[in-house]
Amino acid sequence: MRWFDGMLMRVIIIINTVKIGGKAVERLNKIKKHFKSHKYFYMIVAITLLIVFVIAAVYKVKVDVDSRYVNYDLTDEVEVKKNEKRLQKTSFVDETAYDGAKVPYILYDIPFITDEDKNIIPGADDSYFTNKELVQNMGRENLQQFIDASEEYLNLLFNNNYRDIAADTDAFVGEYTKLNSMNSQTITTTLENSNMADEEGNISPDVLASKYAEMYVDNSLTIDSTFYTDTSLVYFKYYMYWVRGLISITPTSADHEAGEVCEPLKEMFNIDVKYGETVNFIVDVGIFPTDQLDVSSITFSTVEK
Repeated sequence: MRWFDGMLMRVIIIINTVKIGGKAVERLNKIKKHFKSHKYFYMIVAITLLIVFVIAAVYKVKVDVDSRYVNYDLTDEVEVKKNEKRLQKTSFVDETAYDGAKVPYILYDIPFITDEDKNIIPGADDSYFTNKELVQNMGRENLQQFIDASEEYLNLLFNNNYRDIAADTDAFVGEYTKLNSMNSQTITTTLENSNMADEEGNISPDVLASKYAEMYVDNSLTIDSTFYTDTSLVYFKYYMYWVRGLISITPTSADHEAGEVCEPLKEMFNIDVKYGETVNFIVDVGIFPTDQLDVSSITFSTVEK
């Protein structure tokens, strides 16, 4: 019990020294009288302090898990080990054929098709194949093609700059329509009801590509991004293949100050990011299995602070 005695005496001295403590010490002394032995008193207060410290630590972990700004740089071996431990405890890693890839653990903690309580989402159960099933039936090497298509598409949209696009807008539009030759129905949320859409809410790829080109050129926009994914994050639902990943986006502009809201990205993709800041988003890219693998859908999920 001497250890408890010493620790609590230090706590009481500190409280008294910082002067919040005249009353705090007085309350501690009153509470102490209700115990037969000061040893029990010290033990109970020490355990209480320990519980407070544990709660604070758990809260810190929760903040890290929920933050869009958490560091996903997995080049440091210590961070890699931490990420691996967290990944093994995620809710949906069992649906995948995860084999140790260095990807952010949060990607396996969001349902692929089920809700938070693992209930099947209506309308999606008939066509759903888990990543584990795809790997078993198709092999990892055949899933890589969907990752390649996703990376090519995301690089076109989020690793580009206004100078290159302005120099050859036709090339940008042509590249986009090659990757997405289908009508784009779910690319964005804010443009579906605009005057660019047809009666069914579809926007033709060439019209949408021109809009993306305008987004860059009109705002002197440059976007840098990094995309993290793995073959264990390819799955099948809604009769399409999907690739989940985390994209880290940093927009800058010659016309806007750092810290200003990047309105073009807000308008086109309904995502919140400021010029000069790097923000992480979960992205699911839907690919229709045609001969050339059309990217037909892209959805963003923010990992809120």
